[in-house]
Amino acid sequence: MSRATMSMPPPPPLLLTKRVTAFLHANLQNQSLPGSSQRLHTTALTTPGGKLLAHASTANLPARALRRQCAVAASLWALHAPNTPFSEAVHSSSSSTHSQSDHGHGGSRSGSSGGGAAAITVQLDSGMVFVIRRLECGMLFVAMGGAAPSDGSSRPGTA
Repeated sequence: MSRATMSMPPPPPLLLTKRVTAFLHANLQNQSLPGSSQRLHTTALTTPGGKLLAHASTANLPARALRRQCAVAASLWALHAPNTPFSEAVHSSSSSTHSQSDHGHGGSRSGSSGGGAAAITVQLDSGMVFVIRRLECGMLFVAMGGAAPSDGSSRPGTA
């Protein structure tokens, strides 16, 4: 085939990471988790697969910890976002206990009931809270707060 007959899709728009990082950092100051007095310590922009694109953090986390947390957030979104077949089956079977499960230990969802969740909130056993929102462009915005994060380098009994 000749080049003239092949139509190439337009390239995706470039992500201006310096501007996004500056925006995240400027908006991280004095922000609290919804319904809580706890402060946010990290915000990030990730791909749906969990690849870290931009972040701002007051916790001075190493890059490997941020990448791991973004992967966890993307996995949580994939499991709990209501527009996925798996989560639709899980949440429709437990619709009678919907109000208990939304505010219980596992997490909560906000947004309209028919069009999918605008965001999910998940609290881990460690006390860390993830607020994850899918943006219109398909990327995930992740806000983390709650318990002070650790980079995983010190384990109980080794310090």
